[in-house]
Amino acid sequence: MAETKEKNKTKPIGSRPVFSWESPEYVHYTKGAGWFVAVGAVALAIAGLLYWQGLASGAIVAVAAGAVFMIISKVKPKPLRLAVYPDGVVVGDRVYRYGQFKSFGIIRGEIAKAKLDLVGRFSGEVVLPLKNIDPEQIRLYLKKHLPENEDINEDLSDIVNRLFKF
Repeated sequence: MAETKEKNKTKPIGSRPVFSWESPEYVHYTKGAGWFVAVGAVALAIAGLLYWQGLASGAIVAVAAGAVFMIISKVKPKPLRLAVYPDGVVVGDRVYRYGQFKSFGIIRGEIAKAKLDLVGRFSGEVVLPLKNIDPEQIRLYLKKHLPENEDINEDLSDIVNRLFKF
């Protein structure tokens, strides 16, 4: 049973993709020494306030969180293989059929993205980074299979990541 689920996850759809490309998983920002000093200072300030309030364990967590932010910020994005087929999309090793989505939208930014909303109240979305490919071509093709949500915007997490270069 588990093997069947695993095979469905990576089984190609259709014979040939209409579009296929490679894109980094996310935008990676180069951070200078000032960025690391600022993160360290904020973590220590929060830790100091927590310790002053008698929350020593919270202070330890704040320092650890600052260290984790600094370590994670050095991780470079992996290249992600993406493809659009007549029956659905492939993101990395995951296959999604168009029937799993209720709508899509294109977000233009440093790297344009196609966001496909999964069916279901708490299902989330699938994001296709569109580096090295024309977002308009993807929009026109996806529009043949899914309704377009023109009101889709960047998530708060995307905005925060861009502002703090995380």
